Amino acid sequence: MVGCLGEIIHVCVIVLDTNTYFNASIVYEDNSPSKREALYTDIVSSTDSWESTPWIFIGDFNVIHSIDEKRDGTILWSSW
Repeated sequence: MVGCLGEIIHVCVIVLDTNTYFNASIVYEDNSPSKREALYTDIVSSTDSWESTPWIFIGDFNVIHSIDEKRDGTILWSSW
């Protein structure tokens, strides 16, 4: 594991058969805007050195395009 902060894990995956590698970030995004900002800062600072390496970014971002996509639960809608 390369690193981990709150809701994100950064790893370097090595494919042994081909001796190739890529970086992966697995994320669970919080609904809180302040926690999201801390997560985005971590992503940028953790991945600066990955410019020339393949990178996959996967996870649950808890983001909707419009309020029509929201089902159940509390409506937390930010104007940003």
